[in-house]
Amino acid sequence: MTTEMQTTQILPEFPGYTSVWSDENNKTVEWMPIPGIYSPPVLHKDLTARYFDLPDGVNIGQFIGMNGYHLKKITAISNSVYIFCKKDQTGCDIIEIWSYDPDRATKLLQDRLDTVIQSTTVPSKAPPQHVGKIIGKNGIHLKNMARMTGATNIYFKDNSFEVWGTLGSIKKTLEVLDTRIKNYV
Repeated sequence: MTTEMQTTQILPEFPGYTSVWSDENNKTVEWMPIPGIYSPPVLHKDLTARYFDLPDGVNIGQFIGMNGYHLKKITAISNSVYIFCKKDQTGCDIIEIWSYDPDRATKLLQDRLDTVIQSTTVPSKAPPQHVGKIIGKNGIHLKNMARMTGATNIYFKDNSFEVWGTLGSIKKTLEVLDTRIKNYV
């Protein structure tokens, strides 16, 4: 006797799930993500849900990749079932991970974040009379600092330094800025 599986209705309260049963009416549930629609695998057993916060200033498009390329790649490599980018209640971007190994997925997401160009703005700690010495004529000191630390750009506006680059280059730039400010104070 052969058992034939039949797919029936979509379960509206759980997007992405369909009810499946055999001829003997033994019910099972299958899940298939709906592209572009938030449809987490809440009925899967042994999955762990975790959230990965993205800092302000991250270029979200570059982080995700065209057609979700980077998130799909991380999903496959990390033994995850579902990784979805959404906004939390405050409007900040977060990544929701549903995985059998959420630590690996989180590490891969952090590695990806470290390569994405982002920006941060920090208030200047330098006294106003020393800001010009830190910037240099036509911004030459900031340009050299960017070259030295790997930052994409460093701007000074509204008594704050705005640094663009990878997370690592931003950290290096902020350290160099602090050192230069301490030398002038």
